[in-house]
Amino acid sequence: MRKIAIIIAIAAVAALGGCKALIEENIRGSKVNVLFPKTGDSLNTYTVTFWWDQVPDATTYELQLVQGTFDNIQNFIVDSTMTTNRYTYILTPGTYQWRVRALNNSTQTDFATQSFVVLRNDSLGAQTVILQYPSDNLFSNQTTQTFRWYPISQTTYYTFQLLTSAGGLLYTADLVADSITVSSIQQGELQWRVRASNNSSSTAFTARALTIDSVAPYAPVLVGPAYGDSVTTPFTITWDRGIVSGSSIVDSVYLYSDSLVTLYQQVSSASTSYSVSSMPIGTYFWRVRSRDQAGNSSPYSSVGKFRVH
Repeated sequence: MRKIAIIIAIAAVAALGGCKALIEENIRGSKVNVLFPKTGDSLNTYTVTFWWDQVPDATTYELQLVQGTFDNIQNFIVDSTMTTNRYTYILTPGTYQWRVRALNNSTQTDFATQSFVVLRNDSLGAQTVILQYPSDNLFSNQTTQTFRWYPISQTTYYTFQLLTSAGGLLYTADLVADSITVSSIQQGELQWRVRASNNSSSTAFTARALTIDSVAPYAPVLVGPAYGDSVTTPFTITWDRGIVSGSSIVDSVYLYSDSLVTLYQQVSSASTSYSVSSMPIGTYFWRVRSRDQAGNSSPYSSVGKFRVH
C-alpha cells in the first residue's frame, strides 16, 4: 500500500507540473510602451504607422483609433486585433486619439492612449499610397482583376499602371476613383502600381507583384507501382507531371480501397512521389491530380491498381 501511495503522489506532482506548463502568464500588470505617434505629435504625412513595443507573453494587440477623443468621438475609424506591433492607416487632416492594449487568452493589459494631430499638407511628396488589393505576390487564374487602394487627401487624380516584370508598360490610366477593373490581362509575372497627384506634386509609385496563370497543368502520368503489381510495405508511389509554364504545382494522390468508390486516403505532395510506411493487406486503386498556385487543376491521371501483401 505504501508503494502504491508513493506512485500516486508522484503522478499527482507530475500532473500539477503539466497543468502549470499550460497556464498562461498573467499580463494584467504589464504596460504597452507606445513608440509612435505620441501625445503632442503633429504629423505632416497622412500615412501614419502606429507602432509600439511588444509585450512579453502577449499573443495579440487591440488597436482603436478615433477622430476627436474617446470621450468626444467624432468618427470611430479603427477597431482591430492583430498579432504584430505595427499598423498603418491613411488619415485626413484633423485631431485624433488612439489606444492599444496587449492580450493573451486569459488576461489583458490596460489601454495605452495617445493623442496627435495630422496637419493639412498640399504637397503629396511626403505621402505614400497604400495598396489594398490584390494582395502582394498574388497568383490568380482570373484575367480580369479589380485593383483598389486607399484614398489620400488633397489628391486630384491617381495614375494606375500595369507592367511586365521587366518593366514594360501594358496599361495605364489616370482616374479620380480609388479603384479600377482591368480585363484581358496577359499571362505571366506582372507588376501593378499607383501614384497620387495634384496640381503641384505627386507621390512616388507604390507597387505590388501579380502573377496571372490560367493554364491548367497537364494530367499526371503514373509510374509505379505498375498496374496489378504486388508490393510490401514500405513502398513508394511515383508519377510524372508534364512541364507547363506558370506557377508551382502541388499534386493530390487519391488511394481507394475499391475502384474509385471508397476513398482510403488522400495526401498532398510537392514532389512526384509519396512514401507509404504501412497499409493493410488488400487491393487498392490510385490516381493523381495536379493543382497550381493560381488554382488551376489538371485532369485526373489514369487509374492504377496494386495489391499489398
